[in-house]
Formats: sequence, structure tokens, C-alpha cells
Amino acid sequence: METDDNTSVPHSWAELQAWRPEFPAIIDRSLKSIIRLIIQTHLQDGDELGGLIIGFMTSTHIDANDLMTLSYHDSHYGSQYFLRAVFERIVTLKYLLRNPYKVEDFLNYDAVDWEQILKGVHHLTGMSVGEPASSNISSRAKEARKKNKQEKCSV
Repeated sequence: METDDNTSVPHSWAELQAWRPEFPAIIDRSLKSIIRLIIQTHLQDGDELGGLIIGFMTSTHIDANDLMTLSYHDSHYGSQYFLRAVFERIVTLKYLLRNPYKVEDFLNYDAVDWEQILKGVHHLTGMSVGEPASSNISSRAKEARKKNKQEKCSV
């Protein structure tokens, strides 16, 4: 468990529990707190930043649970995917909290991705999102494409 620079790094669930026995209980309490916050938060109409926060918390709860499951089974490489996703959500949310005027741009840009994902799902399964979600995603994606034109490279 020791590295060349004498830093301790656990490499298995057993080592992690030996190193920080309180860790599983802390994570369990944190996950339960996230669920309580999600359930007890009532968003105001039009609170897009609040909606993003709740969405990020929901995704992070799922990812943290999967991260713990993979860690318990000593699957460090799989765990890194979830840890990165959580980290990216934190960075994105911190940016949007400091720059709330960018929330609309973020949602429009995010809609471009969702539009592509939903087209792929429809192509593979025939399933589609109902209204008004489909129209909302399409109009947000259209707005993002209008505002962020990509120039074609001539070379």
C-alpha cells in the first residue's frame, strides 16, 4: 500500500477499510442526505439552475453508488469513469453558479447532445420521447446551433 514517496494509497477495498474504517459509513450518510435533498427540494417554475442542481445531484447519487459498488469489488478502472463524471459535474455546476447568465447556453448546448442521443435511441429501438419534451429539446438544440455556428475547415 506504500508508494515510492512513502504516500499511502489503498489498492483494495480491504486496504481502504483498514486505512479509513469510517469511509463506508460517511459515504452512506452522504448518499442518504443527497436523496433527502432531492426529495424535499421544491423548484420554482423557471428555475433552470435549480433544475440542473437537482439533475446533477440525482446523477451523482447514482454514480457514487456505482462507484462504491465497483470499489468494493476492487474494480478501480471502472470506478474512475464514475469519479470523473462526478468531478466534471462539480466543475460545471461551480462555473454555472458563478456565471448564472450562462445557464441558458449550457442547457441549449446540452440539448444538442440529447437530441442526438434520442435520435440514436429512436433509430435502434423505435422509442421516442413524448411532447412537450421532444419539442423543447429540438428548440433548445436549434437555438444552440444558431448561436454557435461551426465553420467547415477547407483543408
